[in-house]
Amino acid sequence: MTSSSSRLLEAERRRSERLLLNVLPAPFAERLKSGEEPIADAYRP
Repeated sequence: MTSSSSRLLEAERRRSERLLLNVLPAPFAERLKSGEEPIADAYRP
């Protein structure tokens, strides 16, 4: 991978991280990224 490609990939990773944190609180985002399922502490319909 070229350094240009590496920079673009890293920029997209940072962008994805910001978007994820705009949607979910940080603890839940970390759970999602680590593959934990379910990410909710509780569910009450």
